Amino acid sequence: TGRASVPNNAIRPLPWLRQHGQCLDNIQPLLSKIPGAHRGAFATRFLTKGTVIAPAPVVPIHRHHLEIYDAKDYHSKKKAGQPWFVGNQLLLNYCYGHANSSLLLFPYSPVVNYMNHHPTAYNAKIQWSKRFNKEELLDKTPEELMLYEKSGLVLEIVATRDIRPSD
Repeated sequence: TGRASVPNNAIRPLPWLRQHGQCLDNIQPLLSKIPGAHRGAFATRFLTKGTVIAPAPVVPIHRHHLEIYDAKDYHSKKKAGQPWFVGNQLLLNYCYGHANSSLLLFPYSPVVNYMNHHPTAYNAKIQWSKRFNKEELLDKTPEELMLYEKSGLVLEIVATRDIRPSD
């Protein structure tokens, strides 16, 4: 069985999981009801206001690293003063960040990148996790975060109102 291939210390009792774990199956990807949104994240069960819908550990990324440049004939374009920036990588669409900041946060938790919301009729908010963050990272500058080579920043998607299954 699968259980036989898992190390003994990886199987935890339910009380331990309630204290140290976090549910990852509150949402699932389905076709969105929002025109043009394609797929979205939908509740798998009733979620009360204040419930953590999903944790979202994030990877800090420098905005510049998602820029795409035309590398063909780079030197002649640069000498001629022509711009050679051609756009941004698609990954930018899935990052959190402020337009005037060099820091982007890419969430890598299951299904959270399927979340779509209306600008005023939303049912969730994003906040820093109170349980899983390495607190010292919250005071770092963007440049210092880029040098940190471990995980440690976690956002939470939290229900701002009761959410019915399939919402």
